[in-house]
Amino acid sequence: MEKFPLLFSLEKDKNCKVGDRGREVNGETVWSWNWRRNVISGQPFQELQDLLNQIQGMSISQEEDKWNWLEEDNGKYSSKSLRGTEEFRWTRLSVPLALVK
Repeated sequence: MEKFPLLFSLEKDKNCKVGDRGREVNGETVWSWNWRRNVISGQPFQELQDLLNQIQGMSISQEEDKWNWLEEDNGKYSSKSLRGTEEFRWTRLSVPLALVK
């Protein structure tokens, strides 16, 4: 919603995903939007162009999304492996301390 607020406002199903609106036909993605009105000009059209540019070259899959934690060989996150990362050490140092009166 934050990146494409006008497209979101036009969408009838606020819980859908971009992938719900596309399907593969002969190796090409065919989009089928469910908007309250057609997007043919103006800022909504510009948002649509920006969206399509961002997802160009991505393939649509019905598989569940998954994350791999690169700090572990098995790809699984653990708080122990997080504590060993450089980013975590810097984050801990940069958190401001509150003064207690």
